[in-house]
Amino acid sequence: MARRCRSAGRPGRCASRWRCRPSTAVHPSYVTVGHGDVAVAADALADALVGKPGVLGVDRYIIGPVVGAHTGPGTFGANYLTGAA
Repeated sequence: MARRCRSAGRPGRCASRWRCRPSTAVHPSYVTVGHGDVAVAADALADALVGKPGVLGVDRYIIGPVVGAHTGPGTFGANYLTGAA
């Protein structure tokens, strides 16, 4: 079971800083979109992310065999890195 902050719902009182302070700021991010064998879906996701507020760039890649073996065919998703790269 996921841990929950004891002060959830009381902004400004959380010492652990997880789950109780959602960020509303837009931070500049670099995004990567990877896929296993669904380039069409991954390209659609990447195209949807281009031009969004805070997205500095979008790169595409093919996932490796280790990830593919654990997730199966049809896997795709996005990762992001906030800050200067």
